[in-house]
Amino acid sequence: MLGQMTALTGMWMDDSFFTEEIPSELGKLTGLSSFSLANNQLPGSILTEFGLLTAMTGLYLGSNDLSGDLLSELGSLTTLNKLYVDDNQLSGPIPDELCAVLADLTYFFADCHHLLNCMCVG
Repeated sequence: MLGQMTALTGMWMDDSFFTEEIPSELGKLTGLSSFSLANNQLPGSILTEFGLLTAMTGLYLGSNDLSGDLLSELGSLTTLNKLYVDDNQLSGPIPDELCAVLADLTYFFADCHHLLNCMCVG
């Protein structure tokens, strides 16, 4: 059902008490420009499928239980200007592909104490 909503441009489901992993069929919503699942209890990792959402301008995943790395696939979101991934358990380095996008962001919120390099160099 969710993957069939291809005309959708915005989706906000903050504070909805979700505890399941983010469904991969979100990658089919290629017109999605703003997406928020902030303040839930989402486990798992950030989906590689988010890299398919090239119209994305705002991605809000803060205050969940997401873990793993920030993905290089997010570097394909060249229209992104807001990325909130704070208050999660994300770790590892920020990939170079994402650093290229971060330079143009208006807002970037992350937990620097978990990430190996919270600032991009170059």
